[in-house]
Order: sequence, then structure tokens, then C-alpha cells
Amino acid sequence: MAENEDGFALVEALVVVCLAGIIGLAVTYSAVLSTQTRARTYHNSVAMQLALEHLEELSTIDPSTMSAASGGTSSVSRGALNFTRTVTVTVNADQSRTVSVVLNDNNLKMGARAEVNNTFPLWGSL
Repeated sequence: MAENEDGFALVEALVVVCLAGIIGLAVTYSAVLSTQTRARTYHNSVAMQLALEHLEELSTIDPSTMSAASGGTSSVSRGALNFTRTVTVTVNADQSRTVSVVLNDNNLKMGARAEVNNTFPLWGSL
């Protein structure tokens, strides 16, 4: 009967090793996913900050001088992060200007992106 108990202990040890391996893989996958999510959140945060800063710069300009030609695409960087900024200006029926600023992340495959919009009334029209 002692031989059967030795074999049983070996099977138990193999089961424990397999379970430890499965748990280790799950923990590793969770850590990798968490790191990717943190990176995407950081890139989105920087993109949103850059978009808002540009919108604030545009708010200092007389809206009557903005036209559809005022928009365009440019490269923007902050630290080691690189973004493509697209600005679109729309002249509305009441002559106010709607400005859209979109930043797309050139660094991540995950597609970090930020978009802000604002409508600027003509100065003195309020």
C-alpha cells in the first residue's frame, strides 16, 4: 500500500505544478493588460491636454478672421509622444465659428485619440 501512496503524491505534485502555471499565466496576462491600459490612458490624457491648449490659443483670436482655410493638419509632440493634430473651422449661418481639434496618437497601435469642439460667437455679438 506504500507504493500506491507514493504514486498518489507524485500525481498531486503534478496537479499543483499545473495549477501554479495556469495561475501564473493569468497573473502575467493581467499585468500586461494593466500596463497597456495605463499607457493608453496616459497618451489620451496628453492628447486631450494638447487639444485643449490649442483650443485656448484659438480663443484669443478674433473669430471673424477664422475661415475654413484656417484649419489644417500638423504634427505636435510633448516629450517623447508624437501626435497628428487636425483643426477644422466651420463658418455657421450666424457667422459664428465652430472649431474642432482632433489629436491622433502616432505612438500607439491602440489608437489613442482626443477631440474637442467649441463654437466661437463673433466678438461683440453677445
